[in-house]
Amino acid sequence: NNFTYYISPTVNGCESFERTRAYYSAAPKPALPSATTPIFYCENNPADQLVANGENLRWFYDEVGGVPSSIAPTPGTTVKGTNDFYVTQTVDGCASDRKRIDVTVTFRPNGLILPSDRDICAGDSVSIGYYGSAFPGSAYNWSLPTGSSNVTGIDQGPLRLNLDSAGLHKVTLQVGNIGCYSKLYEESILVRPIPTTTILAKEELCLGQSYLITLSSYTQTIDTFTWDWAGGQTTHFSTDQGPFGVYWNTPGDKVISITVSEKECK
Repeated sequence: NNFTYYISPTVNGCESFERTRAYYSAAPKPALPSATTPIFYCENNPADQLVANGENLRWFYDEVGGVPSSIAPTPGTTVKGTNDFYVTQTVDGCASDRKRIDVTVTFRPNGLILPSDRDICAGDSVSIGYYGSAFPGSAYNWSLPTGSSNVTGIDQGPLRLNLDSAGLHKVTLQVGNIGCYSKLYEESILVRPIPTTTILAKEELCLGQSYLITLSSYTQTIDTFTWDWAGGQTTHFSTDQGPFGVYWNTPGDKVISITVSEKECK
């Protein structure tokens, strides 16, 4: 509401002829101005001038007292930590309470991916982990190769996963710390194929008679052929993959097998 008062002085019983008018206005205290809080910046990144919505804004660096400014401050980002800023709005001559705006400056995590091995065989497992400046509670966004299975472990790791398909597989990681994200880290793991082969042999043989046993197909890059003749004796062979001349002196079922290796993949 609004009131008008008139004031006159009286001296020695004599009142002045003129009266001074005093105008009184009472208005409700306005609501807090609206503003986004908290605000996050990465260390040493440029910051924007603070923004609030309201009438006749006044900005402060302190919760009480201090000198107001009509110009919104721009936070500094050279020092990690949280700084508080305050802003009011004034409507019909009445100022609101101070709205607090929290500005947090945090570091950008760095680091790298640490695999236990960068060269494995298909079906083997590999362990991967993060090493760097991020905290255990930071956000760890892993991207694992398609086809990886039996994944165990979370966050910083180590994570253990099986890789069944041959090829060059990429693992990526991005770490977030209170809204400040690292660059995208990458690591490649080479998965070598398991060599394959097929034995060609008759299923019924005569006791003591030599027969030719060989491989009908095999991976051409195989390094080592290791045969198990199940007690049979070889009479001759031309190459490690055969053909072999083989005979048995005892009757019964004989299970022959071969183990092949290619660059340590067996």
